[in-house]
Amino acid sequence: MSELSKQLQQLQREIKKLQRAGTVPAAASAGDESKVRFTAKGFVSLRSKLGLSAREMALLLDVSLQTIYNWEAQKSAPRAEQVKAIAQLRGIGKKQAKARIAEIEAAQA
Repeated sequence: MSELSKQLQQLQREIKKLQRAGTVPAAASAGDESKVRFTAKGFVSLRSKLGLSAREMALLLDVSLQTIYNWEAQKSAPRAEQVKAIAQLRGIGKKQAKARIAEIEAAQA
């Protein structure tokens, strides 16, 4: 029993290190995905905070440009796995977002 406790503590320390390094977003490691919500207003705010166009956001989330517009206009809502991807974007900055977009565009070329 004490060995399991030690392993758990070690894993928790590793998760914290990865979070600090930006490898694992806090929402993904919390284990309770039910608290992740999607609102159109929040999504627009996130896109603005990251300085992304709708096309760039669509590239990051691997969805169509029309999907981004529909989410923002509250005509549709993202599926659960898409909400998780959006939540992961909350933990990055402008430079990281632009770097990811560059990687995606390079892979598509």
